Amino acid sequence: MCIVILVMGMSNVVCQTTVFAMAGTLPDEYTNYVMIGNGIVGVFVDLLRLICLASFPQDRTGYFISTLVYFVIAAAVLVVCIFAQIHLIKNPLMIEALAKTGAKIEGARNDEELRYVEDEQQADEKTSKLLSTAPIAPIKKIDNKVLLSKIWQPLFLVWLCFVITFGMLSGVALATSIPEMPYSYFSTLMVTTFNVFDFLGRSTPRFYILSMRMLWFVVIGRFATWIIFILIASDDPSISPAWLFSYAWLKFVNMAIFAYTNGLTSTCAMILGSAQVEGYMKAKAGSLMSMGLLYGIVSGSLVALAFTNVGHFPS
Repeated sequence: MCIVILVMGMSNVVCQTTVFAMAGTLPDEYTNYVMIGNGIVGVFVDLLRLICLASFPQDRTGYFISTLVYFVIAAAVLVVCIFAQIHLIKNPLMIEALAKTGAKIEGARNDEELRYVEDEQQADEKTSKLLSTAPIAPIKKIDNKVLLSKIWQPLFLVWLCFVITFGMLSGVALATSIPEMPYSYFSTLMVTTFNVFDFLGRSTPRFYILSMRMLWFVVIGRFATWIIFILIASDDPSISPAWLFSYAWLKFVNMAIFAYTNGLTSTCAMILGSAQVEGYMKAKAGSLMSMGLLYGIVSGSLVALAFTNVGHFPS
């Protein structure tokens, strides 16, 4: 099982880093669309899980069958994604964008001019024609220090955003229950609430992007939701007002705010990261921003270990 999880994690890193690197070479709205796509997938996963839970008996056999159906559908989605990726790298817009970054470099004609090439044996006739007529653009060498000096703020903020998110979402946020429903449904609805409002937050930058100063303010302000999550999970009657922290609506409202600000700030940070640099740096900037996001998830999951004694998970 550990080996399977390791392989899944490594595959996720490769796929996400590649997608964000490719999106980074395109106009800023494409990075927004990638983040929205992540949000849509989260909502789809939760709806699929709720449907599977409701469609089979609530016993050991029912749980096994519902889980099996869930992963079969997930595997089918991955197959579709494979074909979508194959189609994407043959898209003329993608070819042109990658050419400007010096991706897939065969060799240098001089110190400032590099040729972008595709393996013609693997490319179809249309793609080969596009490549053969693509203009040769001067490609500058990327100075990593200059790149980091330009994107360090959004890079740090996207990392911190996911540290805050997974520091609670991995444990404390779900270490509570309500008497109105079984915990399996409650926890799934809480995660669904997170994914729905996370999607809404990721969609907001289509209309309004936070400034860097406001981004700092909102990311740091998200620690306030930690306090509420901890007070809810602690269920300590000595902390006033204890009656407030027992209400189901507060648990869902806090999760909604927590999720919306996660989607909003992470998407704004990803967009601002690529927007800070020139065209030839965008692919690497997108890749680094993606690594910041993934390291934030890992760091947040480790931070969550410090809160394992807060709250309880009903059996």
